[in-house]
Amino acid sequence: MKAALKRGVKSVLTATGRTSVATRVLTYHSIGLRRHDMNVTLDNFERQMAWLAEHAEIIDLDYAISGRPGVAITFDDGFEDNLRNAAPVLQRHGFPATLFFVSGRCGGYLDDEPDPEHGRIMDWDQLRAWREQGLHVGGHTRSHPKLAQLDTAAQRGEIAGCKADIENALGEAVPHFAYPYGSAWDYTEQSVALAQEAGYAAAFSNRYGPCVPGDGPYQFRRIWIDATDTLPAFAAKVTGKLDSLRHLEGPAALALRRTLNRLTSR
Repeated sequence: MKAALKRGVKSVLTATGRTSVATRVLTYHSIGLRRHDMNVTLDNFERQMAWLAEHAEIIDLDYAISGRPGVAITFDDGFEDNLRNAAPVLQRHGFPATLFFVSGRCGGYLDDEPDPEHGRIMDWDQLRAWREQGLHVGGHTRSHPKLAQLDTAAQRGEIAGCKADIENALGEAVPHFAYPYGSAWDYTEQSVALAQEAGYAAAFSNRYGPCVPGDGPYQFRRIWIDATDTLPAFAAKVTGKLDSLRHLEGPAALALRRTLNRLTSR
């Protein structure tokens, strides 16, 4: 019921939305068989990348944060299937991408992972293999907490510690960061200040919407892609027809979304 409701909302908004030229940063998680709402099957991912190859200019994050119109591709957490399934597709199309890595879960799992068979996080050798293919790596904290629930010292350890972990493992600077979960309730002004203090050049939320200079450099928005996205819904997200979803990021709208989630999960 929940998936059907989400598809219905997207269909209505797509029918009434308008296309627009902008910079958009896509957020993926697992690509494969993982049993999770944010999983995208390999078949769907391949179709989406093929659609992008024909209809969009793919840019890396540095171009995105400069305001250049186009589409940037990112992955959160660092699931093994990103290397196994997504990387070959990206390489086939010559697309750049950035993986925001949870350094303290390297070779293990996120807390409360619902599908251990398919939800393992890359180890350091796998992350190096991702990087050796010319794909990029950013920080995503050490343990994937909701930063808004932590005190300053704990946030600093998560944000700066992750950067140090990855830089030590890869031997290169890590310029970009993404807040775990990334809604307006999941990080704070303190989190933003600590991302800057840690030396990141830019940071990204998962608040929905195009990537515009006014949100930068530490609160750029992204557009999540999930299991309910048909190819027409994906195209609508990329072309801007679903940009009205950005209005569902305030506290009142988030409360409504959570209520709907509870009602549709029964």
